[in-house]
Amino acid sequence: MKGTIALAALLAAADQALKAMIRTQPQGAVLFSVPPILEITHRANTGAAFSLLSGNPLLVTLLSAVLLAALCAVMLRLLCPTQTARIALAFVIGGGAGNLIDRLAFGEVTDYIRLLPVRFPVFNFADMCITGGALLLMLLALTGRLEGQPAIPAETHRPKKTENGHE
Repeated sequence: MKGTIALAALLAAADQALKAMIRTQPQGAVLFSVPPILEITHRANTGAAFSLLSGNPLLVTLLSAVLLAALCAVMLRLLCPTQTARIALAFVIGGGAGNLIDRLAFGEVTDYIRLLPVRFPVFNFADMCITGGALLLMLLALTGRLEGQPAIPAETHRPKKTENGHE
């Protein structure tokens, strides 16, 4: 699990580094554009996904914290998650932590990726981590690959001693 936590922390740190660069520019400014694909633009979002509950940032922050804590608890309850499941969990937790840090520090989430060919909300690296990790977890759950086989303890392989102490 240490690797999962380390990866989640790395992803949250990368998210925060990207957002720190974006926040140096005024909101609404386009920093970079690759027409007709995407542009990098500074936007703020006080709501959750798709700006849901944007009028209530405290509620969104509390919900985010509770969901992140619940996900961590689920991670700890999985007896033997597969390596792929641990990576997927790290992406969801890292992305969730990145956005939660924004909510706690600034009262809003810094978004910056805008897809030009489609009408879609502006999003960020943390959102991509959450979405990708969640999709992978759902795929693993649907295919029965969320948990691996538990390791068999070494003592179960030893021959049992008889009453007189012989094997």
